[in-house]
Amino acid sequence: MVAATIRTLFAQPTADEVRAHLDTVADMLGAQFPKVKEMLLDAKEDLTAFADFPHQDWKKI
Repeated sequence: MVAATIRTLFAQPTADEVRAHLDTVADMLGAQFPKVKEMLLDAKEDLTAFADFPHQDWKKI
């Protein structure tokens, strides 16, 4: 469940939406898994770094 939810980041069309979606995912998972929320937010920059590259390369990264 957690991994599948996190993979939805790649479905976002822009870098800004990827980062906003990570916040949404963290909040959603945080209700049941508070440590997962904390880890996601702490690693936000690293987790969303792929979004700084051209969209067509995201899944390759």
